[in-house]
Amino acid sequence: MDGLYASDPKSVIGARPERYVHLGWEEALGLGGKVVQVKALEFARENRLRFEVAAVGGAEGTVVGEEGT
Repeated sequence: MDGLYASDPKSVIGARPERYVHLGWEEALGLGGKVVQVKALEFARENRLRFEVAAVGGAEGTVVGEEGT
């Protein structure tokens, strides 16, 4: 997976859904934990850790966490 999307890019016919460039922990939790486990998101939020969801070797992805942390 090369990031977090507004909806499953494999289940949509036509235009690919938007890939988020940045999401806060709460917004990422709201996606339901299908790509990143809820436990991992809660740990990152509690410890104020930023992380990126990206494909191996990919140039783009989604940063999860607060801006500037």
